Amino acid sequence: MCRRQWFQNWLVCSFISRCLQFATITHRIQLGEALCKRFGVNYVTEVRDSGTGDLLGYGVCIDSLHHQSQARFNPNDWHNDTVIIDECDQVFWHLLNSGTEVAKRRVAVLKNLKLLIQNVLGSPEGKIYLASADVSDCDVDYVLSLAGEIQVKPFIIVNDYQPQAGKCYIYKGSNPKDLVVSLDKAIAASKQTLTPGDESKSNEQDESHTASSHLLLCSAQKAKSKWGTQALEERFRRKFPDLKILRIDSESVSDPNHPAYGCIANLNQILTEYDLVIASPSLETGVSIDIQGHFQAVWGIFQGVQSANSVRQMLARLRENVDRHIWVRSSGVGTVGNASTSMGSLLASQHAAPGVMFRGSDAALLKLKQVAVENRYIIKNYLGISVSEGMTPMAIVHTLLDKLGLSLSYVGRLGSRGKRERVYEFVEPKDGRDEIFAKWVNSYGVGIQS
Repeated sequence: MCRRQWFQNWLVCSFISRCLQFATITHRIQLGEALCKRFGVNYVTEVRDSGTGDLLGYGVCIDSLHHQSQARFNPNDWHNDTVIIDECDQVFWHLLNSGTEVAKRRVAVLKNLKLLIQNVLGSPEGKIYLASADVSDCDVDYVLSLAGEIQVKPFIIVNDYQPQAGKCYIYKGSNPKDLVVSLDKAIAASKQTLTPGDESKSNEQDESHTASSHLLLCSAQKAKSKWGTQALEERFRRKFPDLKILRIDSESVSDPNHPAYGCIANLNQILTEYDLVIASPSLETGVSIDIQGHFQAVWGIFQGVQSANSVRQMLARLRENVDRHIWVRSSGVGTVGNASTSMGSLLASQHAAPGVMFRGSDAALLKLKQVAVENRYIIKNYLGISVSEGMTPMAIVHTLLDKLGLSLSYVGRLGSRGKRERVYEFVEPKDGRDEIFAKWVNSYGVGIQS
């Protein structure tokens, strides 16, 4: 157990002893369930069938911070309570960028998070704890901005502990085949039977040399991904039929018939039973593997869909100082916007930049209206605004830009007599969003985000 986890346990015990309610917010269900088990409280899926219900509080994924979720979340229910946002940097990035369930309710979740923070910090006993090994000024500033006029002076606890670094081997190439070949050789060497007389010699060696199991971390899990957990599990089962393999990903941990079902909360007991453990980002954060002398090495295949912080966190789940073997794609498989780190360039890529004139008859705006009308239900779900066939192209543009805090300025009526049209010019925002966006880019590495 790391120092942050120990502090969280102590913190929650103090809440329970004083009969205070608290909420634990994460970005992964498995992480939330493991935290709640450690804290001795219910995860949101357990509230209904538990005798204590939500009396002491509960754990919930950030995706569920809206009224139509299983949590039936209402930010006005939280006053004089405590909120713990674990792995806060990843929670905020997930909220703003993820394409999971939160994308369908992003506007509602953002509004509820803001109200939650204001209700909690605006009450005499309310407290919010941000926890992460990579928490930054951006995360703190974000919460303070959501607090609005409520004045709060943050109290920061810094853990200066630096673990001893082990050996790290970086594999190059367009794919991780060289890393997989090296893992094949390591497994084969581990399976070799000790020759007579070697037993006593091996007992005198350091545990890291006698350990025979391996931990393989992947950024993908689907069967269609050649380097994902499912495809690699099948590959290693064919190559090493006698190898005891455990696959840990979002599908296996939620399948009651799979050996990995519910394993996140008991990793230190379960992992020792296997020769090869293949894990997805389900083990990315919030868990601590404290096993000693079992794993010979950690192997990582990262295909550019995680942030740099997430990759480092994942590699550090095993606390023991063993070798790390890493392959990382040289560039991400996706980007934010048009991959520009300038807000101006992002806007220009969408035909909205200072000095550009707009009129309703522009081909680009006619195309925009067509796309917006075709996707009006998605726009309604994501942004909470209505688009209809009866709206003019300029009305749709005004509506969309207003949602982003942007606007167009009326220039005048231009054109020949009888064909005059209202013309508008894009107004460049002066609210400092370029600076804020740049900070997020520097902290989370947009180049390797999906």
